[in-house]
Amino acid sequence: FADAHAWMAAPAADPQRSRDYRRLLVGNTEHHASQAARIRPGRALTGLQPTALDQAESSYHDSEEEGTSQISVRAADGSYASLTTTLHQHFGSGIIVDGYFLNNSLRNFTVGAGPGQPNGRQAGIAPRTAMAPLLIFRGDRPVAALGSPGGVAIPSYNLKVVVALLDWGYSPDRAVRLLNFGALGRDR
Repeated sequence: FADAHAWMAAPAADPQRSRDYRRLLVGNTEHHASQAARIRPGRALTGLQPTALDQAESSYHDSEEEGTSQISVRAADGSYASLTTTLHQHFGSGIIVDGYFLNNSLRNFTVGAGPGQPNGRQAGIAPRTAMAPLLIFRGDRPVAALGSPGGVAIPSYNLKVVVALLDWGYSPDRAVRLLNFGALGRDR
């Protein structure tokens, strides 16, 4: 998460940095092995810092979940839907239109990061988000819909459920109720 929070951003904001992030961190098996070697069962890593990425500067900071909801349904006709939505803190923007609270998704940008910095506010650039509603298929047939609240932990929570459903054969209820795992930030 430290690396993702520091470097992941819309590729259009800085195409070279995006390529470097994917090549040097995301797709680098040697980097994965060195990070995995740091893990010790029963002991949390603290004080984590993002991995250096060539000459780029990072404005990494921890963030907290602030109001994400997830709805997954299976209709009687066998169709599925998965919706992850967020208003962030304090009911989003605080503006109500026709009975709906409006989102304040500008908070998905990194606070203090300027244009050109990872996840900085910039015209035409989408903010980084961890929302990931999922539909799972076997062939062309849907078999599950899932997602999660949890801010930056959503990918870990989703991965737990997918592994429990597909690899371990757990029921959806049992898969969702498993203990969540993963890192939220430097010290959590």
